[in-house]
Amino acid sequence: MSQPTKAQQVLAQRALARRRLLHFTKLTHPRYSAGWVHDDVCKRLERFSQAVADGKSPRLMLLMPPRHGKSELASIRFPAWHLGQHPHHELINVGYNLDLPMGFSRKVREIFRDPIYQNVFPDARLDPDSQSVEKWNTTAGGGFTAAGRGGGITGKGAHILIVDDPIKDQEEADSVLVRDKLWDWYQSTAYTRLAPGGGVLVIQTWWNDDDLAGRLQQQMALIGKDDSPEGIDDFEIIKYPALSEQFEYRDNETLEITRFAEEQPPSELQLLRPKDFCLHEDRYPTPALKRIRANLQPRIWSALYQQNPVPDEGMYFKKDYFRYVHALPSTHGQRIYTA
Repeated sequence: MSQPTKAQQVLAQRALARRRLLHFTKLTHPRYSAGWVHDDVCKRLERFSQAVADGKSPRLMLLMPPRHGKSELASIRFPAWHLGQHPHHELINVGYNLDLPMGFSRKVREIFRDPIYQNVFPDARLDPDSQSVEKWNTTAGGGFTAAGRGGGITGKGAHILIVDDPIKDQEEADSVLVRDKLWDWYQSTAYTRLAPGGGVLVIQTWWNDDDLAGRLQQQMALIGKDDSPEGIDDFEIIKYPALSEQFEYRDNETLEITRFAEEQPPSELQLLRPKDFCLHEDRYPTPALKRIRANLQPRIWSALYQQNPVPDEGMYFKKDYFRYVHALPSTHGQRIYTA
């Protein structure tokens, strides 16, 4: 059998990039270092994209540690890839301030202008009369809008609402006022921009158990209860701890990730990583992460890197444990703690 010509190889690469987000990412960003976690994110985004196209109102939450390439995929390559498939769709990208999504918008727009992209998606073109960084359109009527948390996006629609890192830092995460304002803005402004059947993608580092990701999960906890409102958003929630706490496996058909305390025998599940292993070795190998862990407060490590924020009230002594009494109880045989 004769070897494929260079032209045939190029055509095959383009066809693969149209179908697969990770291949599209590698084609348009050859230096992007991808591991299993990026393959996993891309497969979930592909499924999310199709659900949006089918009008199924998908909800997806990806919780990842900082500096692991989440925004490059979710806020830059994915919008470009999805708009290539559906140039009539509108996307809104939200960050903790306007500068962050404006930077994403600029990069997505640059991808659109790249001849490589135009060869992959010949029907997706920028509207020459609407190319500002804050909001630009395609010739098919879709487009990309950048918005900062708390900003106005009235009059703009979204087949996909992307919320990428709505909390800036630990100080904001610890502020009840900031968290309340973010929640109110998400509900009253951002969420109301969704088109019928549109999708919500939340991708962030989980700073606080009461931030946007936390409150969405608290709301989901009401699903199925007798007094719960009908139609609460049910997010697919995927947490990627920087260091694995158990053996992690994936069902490649359903993409469900399962964790076991001990290594399991070979089966239909794919081993993603063993216990106490890094998320992506090319970026942060295991020894580097352990060094970071040794130099951070446990609360910060648990939240930022393990996606397991400790509640403000602490891990051991909960507010509900304390009771007011009119008389001191007997201390005989009891352990006494003071604080």
